[in-house]
Amino acid sequence: MADRTADDHLTIRINAILQEAYMAAYDTVTVEVMRVALNEAWRDVPERDRNKWHQSDMAARILTVAAGGERDPKKLKEAALSILRPELAKAS
Repeated sequence: MADRTADDHLTIRINAILQEAYMAAYDTVTVEVMRVALNEAWRDVPERDRNKWHQSDMAARILTVAAGGERDPKKLKEAALSILRPELAKAS
């Protein structure tokens, strides 16, 4: 079996995230809380670092935490930032 490329792993990860999102039933309020948390977290990423990180990774982290029942926008934002650099999550 051939080794999987980085693109193959990314495709598998994105498909898993999408499946999780489709399986989870979020009401409109929860979706808005997640959207706001993502936007606020992204604004906290320094401009110089934005090319290193992907907003989709932050969104995936928010979906994962929300799937576990978290609805606090501050905690969702912190979860998104924690995947980038722990110090960003603590500074916000």
